[in-house]
Amino acid sequence: VRDVVDVGAGQGYLDRVLAHGCGLHVLGLDNDTIQTCGAVAPKGGRAAASALKSRSSTVGTLTYRNDDGPPSRGATEPASASTSAYLLTGLHACGDLGSLILRAWTTCPSAVAVVMVGCCYNRLTESSAVTPTSTNPTFPLSRALRGMNYPLGFTARTLACQALVRWESDPNTPLNFRKHHWRALLQVVLRDHHLIPASPAAATATAMLDAAFKRDFATYALHALAALGAIDHVAAALANPPSLVSYEAAYAASERHVAAVWTLRALLAEPLETVILIDRFVAMQEANPAATGPPDLDTPTAATERTVALVPLFDQAVSPRNMVLLGIK
Repeated sequence: VRDVVDVGAGQGYLDRVLAHGCGLHVLGLDNDTIQTCGAVAPKGGRAAASALKSRSSTVGTLTYRNDDGPPSRGATEPASASTSAYLLTGLHACGDLGSLILRAWTTCPSAVAVVMVGCCYNRLTESSAVTPTSTNPTFPLSRALRGMNYPLGFTARTLACQALVRWESDPNTPLNFRKHHWRALLQVVLRDHHLIPASPAAATATAMLDAAFKRDFATYALHALAALGAIDHVAAALANPPSLVSYEAAYAASERHVAAVWTLRALLAEPLETVILIDRFVAMQEANPAATGPPDLDTPTAATERTVALVPLFDQAVSPRNMVLLGIK
C-alpha cells in the first residue's frame, strides 16, 4: 500500500513524515480551511527534519482537501480508488471522527487498512433507550454493546479523557484541586444566599477566573458571581472579601475531602476509556467474524479476511490517548 488518506489531517505534520520520510502518497482531509492553509505552508521542527534527513530515495506526494462532511466512501477514496488500495488513518481523531473512520474502513472496499488513535470521547454522539440523541450514534459502535443497552452519558465520556498518569508530574495539580474546592465552595455560597444567575447563557470571564484562582477565594468568588450575573443580588454584607473569607476559613478542611473525591473519580477514567476502545475494537471484528489479531504486517491477508488489533502506540505520560486501532483486510 503506497496511498494514505489522513482524515482530520490538521496542519499535516503526520502527512509530511509519511510523504517525505516514507515515500508514501498522502491525501490529507480536513474541514478547517485555516488548518489546511497551515498544512500547505512549510513546517520545521525536529520530527520533520529527522524525517527529511532519513527519507528514502523515493519521495511521496502530499495533497490537501477541505471537506465539511463526515468520512464516507466518496469523501475518503482517492480518484484512483478503483485501481489503488489505500490506508485510512486518523492520529487523535476527535470524537465522532474516529468512529466514522472505522465505519469507512469497514464499508470502503479500497480501504484495505486503518490506523486510528481517537480522542475527545466527550464529543461522541451517543444514543440509548434513555436518551435517544441520534439515529446514527457513534457510541456504542458495536452491535454487542448496543444490545446491552450500555449508556455512558456526557459526564462519563468526559471523565474517560482524564489523564491520571500526568497528575504526579504536573506542577498545576495542586492548583487544579484548589479549583475544584473553590467551585464547590461557591456552590455553598449560592445555596446559602438563594442566588440565581441572571441568564443561563451569561458569559464567564475564563481568563479572569483563572487568574483569581491564584489569589484567594474571595477574589475568585466575586469574579465568578459577576460572571454569573448574580452580583447584583448579593447582599452588601456578602459582597465584600471579609464575609467571603469566612467561608474559606469555615470550609478549609473540606479541601482534602474534595481532593479525595476527585482522585477516586479520576480512577474511573481508564475503565471508561477501555469500554469505548473495546466497543470500537469489537465493531471492527463484527465487520468480519473471522477477524483475528494482532495483524502480521509482513504477511498479506486473504482478500476476504480482516485482521484487527488494539495496541499501545505512545508513552501514556506523553500522550494519554495512546491506544491505536489497527485493521487490515
